[in-house]
Amino acid sequence: GVYSISTAIVPAIGPSIFLTIVREGDIGSFDPLFLLATLLCLTGLLVVFLFWPKEEQACSLSDSVGEARFCFADEETEMPHPSEPPSPSLPKMVLGFEVPTLLPAAFLCLFAFAFSSVNFFLPEYAFAKGFGNMGLFYFIFALVSVIIRPFVGKITDKRGPGAFLLAGMCCLCVCYALIPLCPSEAELLILAVPFGLGMGSVAPLLNYCIVERCSAERPGCASAAFYAAYDTGYTLGSPAVGLMIAFAGFTNMY
Repeated sequence: GVYSISTAIVPAIGPSIFLTIVREGDIGSFDPLFLLATLLCLTGLLVVFLFWPKEEQACSLSDSVGEARFCFADEETEMPHPSEPPSPSLPKMVLGFEVPTLLPAAFLCLFAFAFSSVNFFLPEYAFAKGFGNMGLFYFIFALVSVIIRPFVGKITDKRGPGAFLLAGMCCLCVCYALIPLCPSEAELLILAVPFGLGMGSVAPLLNYCIVERCSAERPGCASAAFYAAYDTGYTLGSPAVGLMIAFAGFTNMY
């Protein structure tokens, strides 16, 4: 839950900071933006070294007993030897992903594809409509998204993800459809609230579905499926949405 909240803050607040620093039509305002990005990367590098695992926490292999051991925080957990074949009861793999995880991963890919239209092109749409800086939109969206995630996690643990996932998807569909219908900046800022509710619900619930469908023996496959789907949707969405805007305009794209 904490990890999902941290990953939600960055792509949501990032555009808000970007739009605050960069002024429309001023190429020179990009210089402080790239300087800030450099400083943030260097800070992240320093933090990584500060939290680098100690020698006694590192992984060690014991060939003398013919099995691998993973040591962390003075605890030792035996793992199967790399040469051992996987259990026949494990689900079938396709392209490195377990088959049961492909369906929620496909939904997540479409989810990220659609979100790229807001994360990358909403500022341009707002400028075209004369709404001005949309930094406040991303701030409201991020705030609501972060607040709703812990509650969604607790409720999902008790009742399952089905109903909330459907409600979140419907909420996002309505929000996308209403974006071109907003007559002013105020209405678009109000729309950031339900948009944050939908985003804050759908992303962690799809992650929950992927993890639930993945076998316990392959936890890495769940993380791989989640990020591969998210990155694929983002990567394909931004150029595809740009082409849609070029040929059909913002209104038809949304």
